[in-house]
Amino acid sequence: MAKDVTYTRGDYAKALPSWMLVGDVVAGEEAIKAKGEAYLPNPSAVEGEPEAVYDRYKQRASFYNVTGHTLQGLIGAVFRKDPELEVQAGLDYVSTDVDGAGVSIFQQSQRVLENVMGKGREGLLVDYPNAEAPASRADQNAGLVRASIVRYQAEQITNWRTTKVGGAHVLSMVVLHETVEEAGKDGFSVDEIEQYRALQLVEGVYQVTLWRSNEKGTAWEIHEQYAPRTGTGTVWNRIPFTFIGAQNNDSGIDKAPLLDLARQNIKHYQVGADWYNALFYAGQPQPWMSGLTQQWVDMLEDKGVLVGSRAPIMLPEGGQFGIETVMADSAIQKELKDIEERMVGLGAKLMQIGGVVKTATEVDSDDAAQHSALSLASSNVSDAYTQCLAWMGDFNNAPGESSYQLNQDLVEHKLDAQLLREIVAAWMSGAVPETDVWAWMRRTGLIDSEKTDDEVREEVSDSGTGLALDDADGGS
Repeated sequence: MAKDVTYTRGDYAKALPSWMLVGDVVAGEEAIKAKGEAYLPNPSAVEGEPEAVYDRYKQRASFYNVTGHTLQGLIGAVFRKDPELEVQAGLDYVSTDVDGAGVSIFQQSQRVLENVMGKGREGLLVDYPNAEAPASRADQNAGLVRASIVRYQAEQITNWRTTKVGGAHVLSMVVLHETVEEAGKDGFSVDEIEQYRALQLVEGVYQVTLWRSNEKGTAWEIHEQYAPRTGTGTVWNRIPFTFIGAQNNDSGIDKAPLLDLARQNIKHYQVGADWYNALFYAGQPQPWMSGLTQQWVDMLEDKGVLVGSRAPIMLPEGGQFGIETVMADSAIQKELKDIEERMVGLGAKLMQIGGVVKTATEVDSDDAAQHSALSLASSNVSDAYTQCLAWMGDFNNAPGESSYQLNQDLVEHKLDAQLLREIVAAWMSGAVPETDVWAWMRRTGLIDSEKTDDEVREEVSDSGTGLALDDADGGS
């Protein structure tokens, strides 16, 4: 194994096949079939057999992308409601361009959540231009110099290390594999250049080193090295990079939530290929003849046999002709249905509340059992972006607090008139606190989710509805 910047950790190498599997399955039929026998073994591969036989077998197979459709449904459930974004002055641009390439924080976080659900891992880096002196406010407002958030997929995070400082484990090194584009020498073409971005704490100072292969391709060399500075011009004492996991946001690799579903999806593809192959052969009528002498056999082989209502076949005395058809194996069809039922169950489980906890310290809390795999991933993505926004504030010298919260109310609540009357009656009788009623009304969309309890109370009071809010004694 390489002993340079290209070194990969053992747990990375172990997880990589699972990430590739989920990525291919989510990508769909074209990606799956392009991998050939990696996902669809050749059932009749023998020496000398033409490759065209397997090609036709694969062509007849159909890949039903349950995993990809499930993932899109999960993301849709989270983004059914817009995320809540609050930023300090100077960071407003993230709502339209968070990465410097015109992608908003809303669009980027969708892709991040997709990868966390698909592969159980993602990374966010707060990047800042290499500048010796603090950027002026005018340059920042003009977008010439400002912090951005760059996302890295699980496969790109090849190496990392944490160091214990006091009672905490601090990220002291992370290596990111990336491809950058540079204009070709002809002024028109684009060259894709492979490089490694090493983020390190060197004697307590954050340092960025870009490594690229030399011209001969025999060794990796330092292309650029610098120490980013804060908005006040001071060096950083931490690496502004955060992992995002399916369980938590530490550096450990979490199991991909969609992995089990993806494996069943591949099994469905394989069994389905056998089913369609059986249909192909069983669905073709097989003519047969009996009672022929060798002379007749030779004659028919020489002249050929035409089958059809306008092509009668003249046979010798005692000769017989027939057409046989067979049914495809019903056991294959049953197995397909069983796999489909398992996939439905696995997809539903991702939204099932109570299956996971966020951290080991929360096992005994009441809230710990209220997470589904999807809501926990959403919470982890929200925490990571909130942390990144704080780092961006330090880079841009923008005081204040910022936060980003994805929707975790994953069930679409439908308004029921009878239920509404009962809840209002319980509220007026004092059996249910008004704040709980308003919380339910926010979830159903009956009142604006952005309004605070005080704002709702004031508006209801001003409207004079008589719902026990017009005066202290309930309007008597």
